Amino acid sequence: MNNNELFENTSIPKAYFTMALPVVFSMVISLVYNMADTYFVAKTMNTNLVAGVSLCAPIFTFMIALGDIFGIGGSSVISRLFGQQMNKEAKNVSGFCFYASILCGIVVTIFMFILKDPILNF
Repeated sequence: MNNNELFENTSIPKAYFTMALPVVFSMVISLVYNMADTYFVAKTMNTNLVAGVSLCAPIFTFMIALGDIFGIGGSSVISRLFGQQMNKEAKNVSGFCFYASILCGIVVTIFMFILKDPILNF
């Protein structure tokens, strides 16, 4: 089912869950990853490593939030554009969100690499 059929022929709750399910799955996968990471690091019996994993979790969450700006925010704009039958503009916004998220990831990587010592000391 393409996006036009989804928005034109399905109920709002079904369309909502169809679009929101991937975001929910990504959040669950992230949570499971963090729990597994903490579990296996804790098996080393090194409290400094466990503390490092725990302290880096907010930074990881921050990076996910930056990605969600383009993912969730962009999907909202794209959905409205598809609903208005503005398919070309929706495709342009989709491309922008894709490339902007990649650029944002590169900028955050460079920023954190340059400031790794102050961030780790903090």
